[in-house]
Formats: sequence, structure tokens, C-alpha cells
Amino acid sequence: MDIATTCVGIRENRMRTKFFKLLVFTVMTFTIIGCEMQADLKNTVEYRDSDISFTLPGNWNITKNVDNGGVRYLIIETSGEAILTLNIFPIEGSRPLKEFMENMVADMTNNFPFGKRNKGAIIEVETVVDGRIFKGYENQFIVTLLGVEVPHLSYFYYQESDSRVAYLSAQVVLEDIDKVQEGFELTLSSLKLQ
Repeated sequence: MDIATTCVGIRENRMRTKFFKLLVFTVMTFTIIGCEMQADLKNTVEYRDSDISFTLPGNWNITKNVDNGGVRYLIIETSGEAILTLNIFPIEGSRPLKEFMENMVADMTNNFPFGKRNKGAIIEVETVVDGRIFKGYENQFIVTLLGVEVPHLSYFYYQESDSRVAYLSAQVVLEDIDKVQEGFELTLSSLKLQ
């Protein structure tokens, strides 16, 4: 084998490696960013169970609904990569929203399944929906995967009844917030604990 053939082989391997990296980068970028659609508020879906009810945009789905002896959680996925989580506990022994939020942020930061997630900034927020004020927290953070930084937002809210507490948390890629914000607000404002 001569030097020219060896050089061509090395260049081909480098080009394949660059192509592979570009392909992985492209796939991961679309996976991170997703293809979020506008929340469908014209065809809403009402969820009712023995202890909880709320309304969702028509193009969102409950993908997990687990009841472990009075402690319950539901995962709601949008049409893209945004997600809502409802954690419901008996009121006895429940934690303040700030403590719940801080524990969730720390857990997500320390145990992020892929890439890296920073803690980000946490601020108190008030959301007004149909004249009702909901106080909560907003967490702006960055997910880094293959060197690509993607800004995200998480929201945390709290509601309680005489016997139960619900923590509603939402997470979305920052650039998609306009597509899901009204859906988040719909779910938050319609949430009722029995």
C-alpha cells in the first residue's frame, strides 16, 4: 500500500467521522428541540377521576397515571417535547411548594439522564388566569447535549383541598413557550381536587 492510498483512506475515515458527528448532532438537535405544535384549545379534553379533574388541550395526552396508595402522579405530554407532571399527596406531611420545587430542581440537575442540565435561575412568579392568581416558581435552565445549549423553562405551582395537595410542574424548551403557555394555564386553572 502506498502513501497516496493511505492518505485517501485516512481522509475518507475523517469524512465519515465528520458526517457521523453531523448526523448525530442533527438528530439530537431535533430530539431536544422537538416539533411542538400550538396547544389545541378548541377541542379540549376533560379528565375526571374520583379525586381529581382538569382540562387539557385536545392534542395533549396523559401518558402515565399511577396511584400508589394515596400518593399519585400523572404525566401529561404535549404534541412535542413539553411535559406536565401532577404529583398528588395527602395533605398531612406535605411540603411547601418552595421546598418541593428546590428538591425537584436539585434532583433533575444531579440525575439528568443525558447531556447536562444546570440549576439555572429560580424566581417567584404570579400567573393570572381568568382573574385568578396562581403563585409559583419559574426555573430557567440550560440543557447541554453534544456541546449544544438549549434554554428551557420549568414552572411549579401548588393547589390544595381539605385533604390533598397537588404540585403541578411543567417543562418546555424556551422557544416553544408561546405554543404551550395557554395549555399550561388551562390545566392549572381547571385543576380541582376532590
